[in-house]
Amino acid sequence: MYYTNGNYSMGGNFKIKKQAPMDDRSTVAKKIDLQNPNLFDGFTYNGMIVSVVDDTINNGLYRLEDKSTLTWKKEGSDVDLTNYYKKSETYNKVETGSLVSTKQDNLVSGTNIKTINGQSVLGNGDIVITVGDSFINKPVIISPANFTTDYIGAVTSTYNTSSFYVGLQTRVIWECALDANFTNIIDSYEGSSNLTSWTPDVGGLNRSQLFVRTKQISDGHVSYFSDVISFTTPIIFVKTPTISISGNLSELVLTPTISLSAFSVFNGSDTHVSTDYQVVNKATGVVKWESLGNTVDKLSITTGQLDIQTKYTFRARFNGQTYGSSAWVEVTGTTKSQGTKGFSVAPTDQPFALLGLAEMLGTKDPASDNYGNYIHANGSIVCWLPKTFYRVGHPDSPRFATYGANALDMTDVFETEAEANASGYALPRCFINGGKEQPGVFVDKYTNSKDGTTASKSVFGGVPISLATTAGFTVSKGMTGCTGNLADAVILSKARGERWNATSAFIYAYLALVSVAQAQAATSTADVAWYDPTGVKNYPKGCNNGALSDKDDTTVVYATAEDSGNVNKPKTGATANFAKTTHNGSNNGVADLNGGMWEVTIGITNFGSSATATTAIANDSIYVLKHSTDIATLTAGWNGATDVWGDAANLATKYDVVTSPHPLGSSTGNVRWGNSTNAVLQNDLNGVNRDVCGFIPKNETSTSGLGVNLFGSDYMNKYNIQNMVPLACGHWNYPTLAGVFARYFTFGRSASYHIYGFRASAYFA
Repeated sequence: MYYTNGNYSMGGNFKIKKQAPMDDRSTVAKKIDLQNPNLFDGFTYNGMIVSVVDDTINNGLYRLEDKSTLTWKKEGSDVDLTNYYKKSETYNKVETGSLVSTKQDNLVSGTNIKTINGQSVLGNGDIVITVGDSFINKPVIISPANFTTDYIGAVTSTYNTSSFYVGLQTRVIWECALDANFTNIIDSYEGSSNLTSWTPDVGGLNRSQLFVRTKQISDGHVSYFSDVISFTTPIIFVKTPTISISGNLSELVLTPTISLSAFSVFNGSDTHVSTDYQVVNKATGVVKWESLGNTVDKLSITTGQLDIQTKYTFRARFNGQTYGSSAWVEVTGTTKSQGTKGFSVAPTDQPFALLGLAEMLGTKDPASDNYGNYIHANGSIVCWLPKTFYRVGHPDSPRFATYGANALDMTDVFETEAEANASGYALPRCFINGGKEQPGVFVDKYTNSKDGTTASKSVFGGVPISLATTAGFTVSKGMTGCTGNLADAVILSKARGERWNATSAFIYAYLALVSVAQAQAATSTADVAWYDPTGVKNYPKGCNNGALSDKDDTTVVYATAEDSGNVNKPKTGATANFAKTTHNGSNNGVADLNGGMWEVTIGITNFGSSATATTAIANDSIYVLKHSTDIATLTAGWNGATDVWGDAANLATKYDVVTSPHPLGSSTGNVRWGNSTNAVLQNDLNGVNRDVCGFIPKNETSTSGLGVNLFGSDYMNKYNIQNMVPLACGHWNYPTLAGVFARYFTFGRSASYHIYGFRASAYFA
């Protein structure tokens, strides 16, 4: 005898507060359960004691003799009590087994000799006991084996006559139930067919444990029910379809087609009755379009009209006649952003009234020319530019094969910069202000004109303000706080309200990026009015030919501002084909970006030794506004705590001094955007290269003397001076140089000239 020490010892007792054993294997309901390998797996041991508690004469304690075969011995007896005397309503039966025979053979003479019906059990041969009528041995179910899993189909059995009766089977009883006591029978059969084989109807039962037994009959002779066998049905279900959406998931058309795989059923068959379709706004959870219980378009359907620049979840499921619905299949996609009508301008849910703004008729209507446009209390029309992300030269771009290193993707599907970065997208610098990501920015739709005699406003058909003192022009000199120079742009913009200021270089960079995105992705002039399928003149048009028109498109015609100094100075906005003049090629876009007026930008500058200094800087250093600086706080003075301009020490509190990616230096030099297939735009996810992407070319190899059509061959003057005020867009007599990428780094805050203008913008915080 041996004893095995346990791995864990306790100095106290368990107090069991449940009327059940600690080991749930200590009791089973039926003796047949002792053979269930799902109950008695590898964690058994010889000598294990289990109590059968709900099996009439089989109740009692059983000891595991052989764990490998699940052989049990009933405690208190050396005889397997499988064989016993049975009594029915009409007949009796005595079953004897091998153990009784063995004991008989081993009996010896003694004083306690037992007899049966007065006969000694000693000696050779069988002892015949007459019990009345003849009988049929109970049948044995052959298949499936007990405890079979994933089974559905026929159950087969033997027909066992006995030595007392050898007649033919005439009838049978089959029963299939959800429990071993057959109180919940789901199917049964009694008749002269299916004598030894029967397929129960299990309906749509999935992964259900079923119990089956059978009883056989011949000319009034009836067997006992067979031993019960149990099997588990397989999982049967309508398979989830696969789904595909027509087009590129990052740039879906507004009425995409949903296509599904063929209808099929796992482990079975069924009839495809209908299909459910849904398109759900990913951000809001609102169902944009659906077709439920569609019996016609069961494998493919074209959706209703979706919104632009919107991330959707496309869902579908099959409906079967017997096995119900499949699981929903889902895929997420975004309706086409770039290359679509109105891209990059949209309504906002921000508190725009705090900025003095109100909605216009059509602000929330995607079909309206005013979609995403708002009006200020002074009459200024502004556009809301929602936060949008970009990536450059990515191999996964749908445009990479065509544009390579200059392939540009733009989308608003990401919530944060970190999320975008993980997918290779960068957040444009214009959507960072005051140390945090901004949901968007308001930008004047037009170059600013006079509002009366003192203020400025953004209106169609206005006379642009010239930041000058020049006679014969509508000038800033004499307006409230203005002296007639570039710094006036800050003064007049801030007069709009405390959150307003002159538009930053970062916003102009973003508008330029959008124009490239539109050029690369558009497929028709219906979506982008200035679209050129040849790619030669594929950019916004404007007033740049010195004749109130565009050098590439004479259908774009401007009205004269009627300044006596130059009749070719245009009014804001084209009087014909207006959509051709906006950054996105739609009427809701930002206009006056190609010619018209050079426009003041802030956010990039250089130090000054005085307020009026314009000394050349003999290096490539520039000051780029810190992310933490709130641009609304910047003022038009020089060297004050919040001034846009100042000496190096003062600027360092608001700006980061960095090296320009494209050399500027102190010598004059004109270059154009683009140089063969070389990368022109930065693809950095952060840092100064990201901050100036779209405003300063990537490096010297990204420019040339001729430029490339993709960037309009736009002009850049790279002269670096003190108190620098970068200018954007070009002016009315700049036919081969003006454009959304045109840049001038040659003038300081005190510069004054009649071709210089501005527009305002605002963040919420």
